[in-house]
Amino acid sequence: MNTNHAQKAVEHLQNPEMEYRPQNYWGWLENISPEETARQVREMARAGLGGYVMHARGGLEVPYMGKEWTDSVRAMVEEGNKYGMLSIVDDEHGWPSGFGAGKVNGKGEDYWLKFLLCEEKPAAGLQAVAGDKSTLGLYRFAADGDAAPIPVDTAYLAAHPQEAIIRVYYGESRYYVDNMSSRVTDAFIEASYEDYKKKAGDLFGKGLFGVFSDEPQTARYATPWSIDLPELFQARYGYSLMEKLPAVFYEKGDYQKLRYDLFTLMQECFTNHYAKKLCDWCEQNGLAFMGHTCLEDNFYDQIRCAIGTMPFYAHMTIPGIDWLSRIGLCNMTILQVTSVAAQTGKKRVLCEMYGCAGWNISMEELKWISQWQNVLGINLQLQHLGLYSLKGSRKREYPASLFFQQPWWGDYRVYNDYFARLSKLLSESRPEAGILLLHPIKSAWVLYNGNDSAPVQELDRRFQALTDRLLAHQYDFHYGDETLLQELGAVEDGALRLGEMRYHTVLLPDMVSIDSTTLSLLEAFLAQGGRVIAAGDLPTLVDGVRCPDLAQRLAAVAKPGEERFLAVLEQELPPRVVTAFPVDGSEPGDIFCMSRVYEGARYYYLVNNSLEHAVDCRIETASGAALYPYECTCGTLAETPLDTGRVRLEPAGSLVLFEGPSSDGPAATGAGQVQLMRTQTLRGSFAVQAASPNALTLDYCALSFDGEHYEAPANHLEIQDRLIKEAKNQPIWLKFTFRCKEIPEGDVFLVVEEPQKQRITVNGMLLSAAPAGYYLDRSFEKLPVAGMLRTGENEIILAREFRNPGRVYEVKNDPTIHEAEANRVTVETELESIYLLGNFRVESEGKVIEKERRAFSVAGDFTVSRPHADAVIENLAVDGYPFFAGSITLEKAFELTPEDLKPGCRIIVSFTRPDAVVTKVAVNGAAPSVFLWAPYEADITAQAHAGKNTLAVTLTNSCRNLLGPHHHTAGELYSVGPFSFLKGAGSAWEDRYNLVRLGLENGIAIRVEKAL
Repeated sequence: MNTNHAQKAVEHLQNPEMEYRPQNYWGWLENISPEETARQVREMARAGLGGYVMHARGGLEVPYMGKEWTDSVRAMVEEGNKYGMLSIVDDEHGWPSGFGAGKVNGKGEDYWLKFLLCEEKPAAGLQAVAGDKSTLGLYRFAADGDAAPIPVDTAYLAAHPQEAIIRVYYGESRYYVDNMSSRVTDAFIEASYEDYKKKAGDLFGKGLFGVFSDEPQTARYATPWSIDLPELFQARYGYSLMEKLPAVFYEKGDYQKLRYDLFTLMQECFTNHYAKKLCDWCEQNGLAFMGHTCLEDNFYDQIRCAIGTMPFYAHMTIPGIDWLSRIGLCNMTILQVTSVAAQTGKKRVLCEMYGCAGWNISMEELKWISQWQNVLGINLQLQHLGLYSLKGSRKREYPASLFFQQPWWGDYRVYNDYFARLSKLLSESRPEAGILLLHPIKSAWVLYNGNDSAPVQELDRRFQALTDRLLAHQYDFHYGDETLLQELGAVEDGALRLGEMRYHTVLLPDMVSIDSTTLSLLEAFLAQGGRVIAAGDLPTLVDGVRCPDLAQRLAAVAKPGEERFLAVLEQELPPRVVTAFPVDGSEPGDIFCMSRVYEGARYYYLVNNSLEHAVDCRIETASGAALYPYECTCGTLAETPLDTGRVRLEPAGSLVLFEGPSSDGPAATGAGQVQLMRTQTLRGSFAVQAASPNALTLDYCALSFDGEHYEAPANHLEIQDRLIKEAKNQPIWLKFTFRCKEIPEGDVFLVVEEPQKQRITVNGMLLSAAPAGYYLDRSFEKLPVAGMLRTGENEIILAREFRNPGRVYEVKNDPTIHEAEANRVTVETELESIYLLGNFRVESEGKVIEKERRAFSVAGDFTVSRPHADAVIENLAVDGYPFFAGSITLEKAFELTPEDLKPGCRIIVSFTRPDAVVTKVAVNGAAPSVFLWAPYEADITAQAHAGKNTLAVTLTNSCRNLLGPHHHTAGELYSVGPFSFLKGAGSAWEDRYNLVRLGLENGIAIRVEKAL
């Protein structure tokens, strides 16, 4: 069958350019060097990554922007150019962006971050602060209580000491900056951007692709303020902001107008003074401006951190968002940025994804997170995080490190190839959304109360519920920001145009206020036959002011009410081009659908957003066109149309369907019906054929200050925290102990960080041998200890100086320190776990307690013994490998009869979701099938024979069980940061060890099927 444009389109996706490949958010920390930098670039190229955003983070051991730094930047670009990779630099030392590694905030108080506060007290209690520079105004309520508060002076306070007075004032942080101020951004450009230009300007556009701005913000969980606002407000609106400032906190007088005007101005300041200035500078210098703001996920936090993000995105070459953890995504966060990108003609939209997901995130979970965003328009992965080093606390900095330290790194290219092809398809195609849903951030401004979040949160809840409902019913739509509508909106030929996009239907969510420009556009749109449907309460304000004739002006808007809204939408809109309905008759729910055009061919992208459940769908097309499935992994297009009667989407599964010539009756591409002849399941003990070295993590030790008298054992991080709090440089001794039931044979290593800074003894013998390479990370140095171990208790003592600069103690012991300062501190002495490495078995007595998320806990008291010849495949982590990080191959025989191999029969190997990141299955020595995600089955008919067959399973896990967190009572965490590893007041800590499973819980099924 001739598929015309569809086949041509698929051919273009076979070898995607580097720009479409996932990028690594590359954390530069520890001791940076050009040689190591170039080596790590080669590692990324080997794994199929297309580039990197280089970012200075806490723990950097060379001067930021010093010679070692700039030499390494050059090495990064030069090495990346060999592979065509995109080299991108972050614009800050640490995060959030904007303070120029301390140079901008160092210019003085006028540059510092400020936020608005309010208190109400008797006048007598305010006299001392009335003249304080941070006091913006003092106010009293009029007798009737409904009018706006009235400004008062200090004389009034003295005359009325018991009267309740409102004080509005600002707080500040000397560690971060006022990003609404034009002069602050000018100083940031000089401190950061111009500094890069002086030192590496010859690389701009010649290997150095762009600049990344990370989490710039106007405040953090507080009402933003700038000392520039009063003058700008007066000039813009012609009335005094200071006389009405309590309206931010009280519903008195014309508070709605004040809030509307103030937040409009603040958004313009942040957008124009920060985003636009930096984007203009970058584009004038041949660079792309990239990045994301902060706390985009709901209206209330968005107002307190970025005012409103959508206009900000319009001034980025490649706009983006941030998504952290392994927890379900917020659809609104994604649609805000992808809508702006489509409307402003931006080809690429990024997400900094996977941060805080924890060391054990699987390839299937990575796929799930990415595809959820892909189907809503994200097309560039920025993978958080690739750590330059795991030394010290770096290994706990919002893991996982998706980098060469992971045991599965050698198989990562398969994953990156998959998403490179998908990225090109999404990036080069044209969106077709015909529905515009107005984004009610300005109604949130009007409802915003600095003392009460409930009104804004309710508006947010209803809007996000509407968004989720539309997506669950597979409507393809964009958000419409009213500021962008004012700048880019027009009504043309019966369509509402917003920049590059044209919409035939406008949906109104719950709104309190509507812009006068938006209202005029809707009136013109309705007059030309456009459809406007209210999905919630209509606004009562225009530009924050009550409008008596507003209901009349919106009379032509359809108002079906919440219950009939979707039914009216179905009646009013053209039929959806493609719809995927679960065959069991349930609501679509988890299935999202996108329609786009690529290389002249229309395609549909379907994603199952459930990580737990497969969905069998029937697919209906409005045009009756045949649909041809395209598999991104192998890049093949089926020669016959898809059987639209039953399409299976696995958990986190997806499908790309290209539209082909019309067909009266699409033919099925599947294998048809089969009869299950028999199944055998391989369980229990498998022979261990090969394995990476096993490990024992030792994270409890006894502290001594004289080398003779030791305290009770404690976790090493608890000791670290105590010594930091004591803020004293002094010698210390740490004693680690473990038991050997039997002495391991062969090479045994002690893995220690910074051994050259310590005197190490093993059972009283000085460990003087030179390191014999490294384990996983170059900071994990291997020290030979074979011949030094003994049966029974073994004792390892590390003696060193605990020493840090005074600034480290100051920052670490100040709970009010801003993250801008905390994120770039380098602790000199860090007390870390040590590891025993070799060919041995690790056992623990006591009860195993099963926990949620495939986790379990054991009591500890681990004992080392010689390895067994076999292991139980259901969970190797409780059968000798609790801290294992690597690959292990297990074998078992199974029998097939001549009857099983008759013509028409197929032999299928399958298993349920593995407790491993990569699983490989080989039969009779043939090339293995590699499994990264569902479906976990393969046809092994060609490799099988009658009689005895051998099946080999190779399981590759992560660094999770080696590195933790080990002692959080929740077991396995889906949101992990430095705090997850610490013991402290109120922490969910237990001394038991919490680990995750390793194995195939239900064994491996060998299934014999016969075609009917």
